[in-house]
Amino acid sequence: MKLFAKELNITRGFELLKQYVDLNANLNIYAYKNRSEGYCVKKESSGAIAINYSQDNTFYMAIKEVLIGEYEKECGNSVPRRGIMLDCARNAVVNLDTVKKFIVYIALLGYTYLELYVEDCLKIDGDEKFGYMRGAYSKDEIKELDAFAKLFGIELVPCIQTLAHYNQLLRRPEYACILDKGDTLLIGEEKTYELLENIFKTVHECFSSRNINIGMDEAWEAGRGQYYERNGAADRHEIIVEHLNKVLKLCEKYSFKPTMWSDMIFRAAFNGKYYVKEGEFSQELLNNLPKGVNFLYWDYYHKDVETYDYMLKLHSQLGENLCFAGGIWTWRGYAPYNDYTEITMVPAIEACRKHKVHDIMMALWGDNGGECARFSTLSSLALIAENILFGKIDYERISKILVVLTGYTYEELKKLDLANHLWGDKLGMNVNPCKYLLFADPFISFFDEYVQRGCSKTYKKSYKVLSELSKRESEFSYLFKTQASLCKVLSDKAELSIKLKEAYDAQDVTELGKLTMSLNRLIRNLEGFYKAYEHQWSIENKPFGFEVQDVRIGGLIMRLKHVQRRIRAYIAGECESIPELEEKRHSYALDKLWGDSTMFNNYALTITAGIL
Repeated sequence: MKLFAKELNITRGFELLKQYVDLNANLNIYAYKNRSEGYCVKKESSGAIAINYSQDNTFYMAIKEVLIGEYEKECGNSVPRRGIMLDCARNAVVNLDTVKKFIVYIALLGYTYLELYVEDCLKIDGDEKFGYMRGAYSKDEIKELDAFAKLFGIELVPCIQTLAHYNQLLRRPEYACILDKGDTLLIGEEKTYELLENIFKTVHECFSSRNINIGMDEAWEAGRGQYYERNGAADRHEIIVEHLNKVLKLCEKYSFKPTMWSDMIFRAAFNGKYYVKEGEFSQELLNNLPKGVNFLYWDYYHKDVETYDYMLKLHSQLGENLCFAGGIWTWRGYAPYNDYTEITMVPAIEACRKHKVHDIMMALWGDNGGECARFSTLSSLALIAENILFGKIDYERISKILVVLTGYTYEELKKLDLANHLWGDKLGMNVNPCKYLLFADPFISFFDEYVQRGCSKTYKKSYKVLSELSKRESEFSYLFKTQASLCKVLSDKAELSIKLKEAYDAQDVTELGKLTMSLNRLIRNLEGFYKAYEHQWSIENKPFGFEVQDVRIGGLIMRLKHVQRRIRAYIAGECESIPELEEKRHSYALDKLWGDSTMFNNYALTITAGIL
């Protein structure tokens, strides 16, 4: 493929594109930057392809059409801003190579910006302990990513925190003076604003974008700790607005146009609730809200258009530019939720289209460890982009795009969900057996009520499917290898606690012996999963944060060896009982959301009733 273009940025980006997709087709591409919006692809009588485009990112959207053989295609620009947010603050800090690859792919798919959610994972001037040992990006790294993104017409946007979500930072004693309570900064404290100014100063220097997400979501503890001790009881909404005004002055000083998550504003207006289907804002609250900030409606959960519709109606009262953040599910363990993403985000996009939303962003969070691979969501990234741009979902077209990018079809990439997929063709609810069944303790289990009986056989079938897909010659085969090895582990691990308890209660020494022998295979397979997962992590993330996976997976291996020794000692008559198995089992009081399964995403509370 040979490009003829006048724009230097396009020619440079096109050369880099060759590192990420196959451009060996015998085609001549003529690029003309002559449209006010979108792009048009047309095949000329000579056989050459003419691309008429508006912005750099629309050129790459048009290149995607050529790559899939669409030589007559036009696209407008119904949603001006379309973005992706990568969580880089939950241990898994995305490495530079992966961010660059992500930039290329989202440019081809049709997104316009990438937010990096960093919390303290950004090195700032004058504070060496901010983000210490967290894999924080340096200013030079951000500048490198920023320059790379520009080549593909992608805006790299900082997504910071200015009030809450500073769990890791605030546990250090050096920051006690700016700690209110929990993960929340102390409002009104001079040193709080010194820190925030350092952050803004650094971000201003290394990001060229003047858009910024200032966070301020889920600030449950604002005014509840050290603030209360100093000032007495205060209305949380009032002091958050006071704090917001100070943050907005910093935005103005550094020429940023801020967006913030809207949940705390809604909770003040609707008795602590965020998602509502009735009620209105009081005029007093609206009058007291600061101007010059976009309030971002985030919602990853609903399957009905009506909730999104009403929430967008309320958000329209907060500012003229409607902004929505949905979720591409990556934050409930080692497997993604591509099915659940589709179930929740299709109605969300329908509502956004109705309300002419200005900015649609999809967040890839990493709660409780950042275990899930970012590229395991490529099927969702493609589907959502196509739905936003064209108002429909054409699965055949989406598969063509994904085969070009990955070598796998849409349906094949969705097989990466299988570790959570025990009940049919669709993942109907937000459940994560891939994580709680992996770590649930064989002796001290809180999840026996949430084990799908017979799921060991399902996991064996899933292992075979994923293992076969992992053999394909693709740079993304590692995703399938990791999930295959996880399902192989779960085929022995998922029902282990139930089988042990039943055999022990029945004094079935023969069955206990079989289970003891199966632990050899389980430990061996768990070591195989660790190896595959370590490789996956090294491809996508910086090494910082993997120490947590060493502790978690390594701890599970050691625990299983301990369990095996104890059972053998009991069978051999070396001990009279296993006290943990003498206890009556009491599972956590959770909802059964899908089949027998639930959602529980807290490693520490999964493995012990003690202190971790």
